[in-house]
Amino acid sequence: MINALLILAIVVLLILTFRGHRRNQAAAAENGDAEAQFLAENKHKEGVVELDCGVQMLWHTRNQAGEQPSAKSKVTVHYRGTLLDGSEFDNSQKRGQPLTFKLNQVISGWQQGLLAMHAGERATLYIPAKLAYGNRRVGNIAPASLLIFDVELIAVN
Repeated sequence: MINALLILAIVVLLILTFRGHRRNQAAAAENGDAEAQFLAENKHKEGVVELDCGVQMLWHTRNQAGEQPSAKSKVTVHYRGTLLDGSEFDNSQKRGQPLTFKLNQVISGWQQGLLAMHAGERATLYIPAKLAYGNRRVGNIAPASLLIFDVELIAVN
């Protein structure tokens, strides 16, 4: 009897895992199409610059006199992260405190975008999924999601 219940539990877990995997694949395909369309249109908007890596940036304030980070720099930023549909998944300002981290410890899209900035600058980063979490689901972020970050580079430490 215990063996039968164990086998049943394993089968149910396998079915749920398979269904979750299929949902993730479907979401990744849909999000990938939406990302491609958005980035193709966005790069032609006034003020948007596309970096060689594929990250697109829209500058809000510039400060060429500010220090520019290197790949191993520690930086302090305020940011707001949203998805293509406008839903917010993170916001340092709502927590009331900027985030400090080593640049080489975050997703590649943040690294590339922040490397192009100087302390005191604000920009919006449009980060393709391949430079973020790829086809993985991370918290409220669906697979293959384009990430949009409004970022203020406060300091290079």
